[in-house]
Amino acid sequence: ATPASVSSQMIRPLAEGVRITSFESEKSGQVVDELYWINYYPNGMCDKYSLALVDAYGKSAEVAVDNLSGRVSVEYP
Repeated sequence: ATPASVSSQMIRPLAEGVRITSFESEKSGQVVDELYWINYYPNGMCDKYSLALVDAYGKSAEVAVDNLSGRVSVEYP
């Protein structure tokens, strides 16, 4: 169950066949029952996090988001 202190304002489902294979965040407890959440703030900052995705064909991408700028970097290993 999701902790009571978490309120979801936006949920983004993954495309069919895509799954998260790893998720890391500076904050602990941001994964509950395969629900991952990140706090984004009105000033453009967010919790620093990274994740890896893989599709049904085995293609993968590693995504990292900077907490100060919100800038996203994507690598295709």
